[in-house]
Amino acid sequence: MNRLTPGSYTFAFILAFLLHILIFLCIVIASLDWTKPQKTGAAGGEIINAQMIDLSTIGASSTGREFIEEQNRAKAEAEKREKQQQTEEKIRKAREEAERQKKIAEEKIRIAKQEEEKRQQEAMEAKRKAEEEAKRLAEEEAKRRAEEEARRLAEEEAKRKAEEEARRLAEEEAKRRAEEEAKRLAEEKARKQAELDAKRKAEEEAKRKAEEARKKAEEEAKRKAEEARKKAEEEAKRKAEEARKKAEEEAKRKAEEARKKAEEEAKRKAEEARKKAEEEAKRKAEEARKKAEEAKRKAEAEAKKKAEEARRKAEAEAKKKIDKELDDFLNSQLNGSGKSNNTGRNSGSGGTQSGSSVNNGDRLSYQSKLQSYLAGKITGNPSMNGKTVVLTFKANRNGLVYQIIGCKGDADVCTALQRAITRACNNRIPPIPGSIYQEDGISLSYTFSSK
Repeated sequence: MNRLTPGSYTFAFILAFLLHILIFLCIVIASLDWTKPQKTGAAGGEIINAQMIDLSTIGASSTGREFIEEQNRAKAEAEKREKQQQTEEKIRKAREEAERQKKIAEEKIRIAKQEEEKRQQEAMEAKRKAEEEAKRLAEEEAKRRAEEEARRLAEEEAKRKAEEEARRLAEEEAKRRAEEEAKRLAEEKARKQAELDAKRKAEEEAKRKAEEARKKAEEEAKRKAEEARKKAEEEAKRKAEEARKKAEEEAKRKAEEARKKAEEEAKRKAEEARKKAEEEAKRKAEEARKKAEEAKRKAEAEAKKKAEEARRKAEAEAKKKIDKELDDFLNSQLNGSGKSNNTGRNSGSGGTQSGSSVNNGDRLSYQSKLQSYLAGKITGNPSMNGKTVVLTFKANRNGLVYQIIGCKGDADVCTALQRAITRACNNRIPPIPGSIYQEDGISLSYTFSSK
């Protein structure tokens, strides 16, 4: 669908204006007498029939001439009324056509405004959808990163537990073998010790009692050896059980410490991952918001640019017209067609003395000096740059302005110029050369320029 720019409204108004001019011309043309005389016609609802008159019967009598003249007058009157009706009909049709063209122009303007409003609504809807899409993508990205981080942490946890289980089994196997070796060594030591004790006691009993004593000693030695062996086995078993329990408690303690440490590490990493995902989501959301704002800024800049172009075009037309009027005014001043320089005062004999014509070179030089003097004291906006006005005021030769008569040109520049003279300069301007000084008012041009 074609979009109407702000310039289209201007085009529609110009078109309507041209159509009104065209309709006015049609009305003027229709009012002119373009018809040819009719032999017969109707006027005011009466029918005028032409009659054949035999001039041989009437002759040149006055009665015949009056009848013919009366017939001619009636015919002319009927033709005049017919022409008037035709003219009124043309005017009516022209007015109807003008009204129709006006309605068409108004309808085009209304359609253009509706399309512009629709375009703005579509732009706002596109912006809203872009923001929602950016938000959705940011949330999906954050969710995906969080799921990946959780899956990675779960895999690491499973791997760690498998390693701990393998290490635990290896430790249990080493502990079991150490217990078996300790038991074997204890049994071996107990056996050797029992044998040594038995041998020693047997030798002593043999010496003391001879053969019976030796037998008794041997039996006793065997009994004691058996008791010692059992006692050693029980002691070894008790110590091995204590060592096993102690090792199990130590392993459980270390395993619990390792589990707590792993859980804390996993929580810390999960928290870091969550914060990182949130920061990433916020960053992407911020990027999306900035992109949406950039799109909005571009759309607003485009609209502003078009409005600025239309405004500049209108200002250029207005400036062109004002510049022409200013040029005409300045030319009249520079060519001496304005007021005279000085009006002489009455002399003793009652005569008057007129001053010389305005020195154009001095005027231009003083205007340049005034331009420099006001630079930095007059304030405005960039749209006022290059606009020229003509200020008319009354002042004394020392540059004290005591009355501002008027200002011709751009209203904003005139206001800024008058404010600068009355406020920033305290009604003071550079001393005025005598060649351009006028008691009844001085007219000088000023061109606005912001730095």
